[in-house]
Amino acid sequence: MMRRWPPLFQFLAVHMAIGIAIGWAALGAMLAFDMGGIRTLIWASSWRWIALAMLAIGFAVTFGSVSMGMAVMGKGDDDDGPPGGKRERTVSAREPVAVRAR
Repeated sequence: MMRRWPPLFQFLAVHMAIGIAIGWAALGAMLAFDMGGIRTLIWASSWRWIALAMLAIGFAVTFGSVSMGMAVMGKGDDDDGPPGGKRERTVSAREPVAVRAR
């Protein structure tokens, strides 16, 4: 029987995979268009596979964590209640408040 991940891990894994895919697509575009001459420099090196691996890992970590962070920050609270209703008056920081002094 295959064990399922908890919903939080599934949520984070899906968004991490999306971020990694976007990051590698951006890396591919950067190499395809030779931005800043990076492809020329990498291809002229004898360590090209290490350079590509470092770029791929760096882009995966960066874009994967950004995607997960955006997903977590964009997730709304379920306990907000129904929309509408009466608003309670709150005291602004600019309004004076009566305070008793001894």
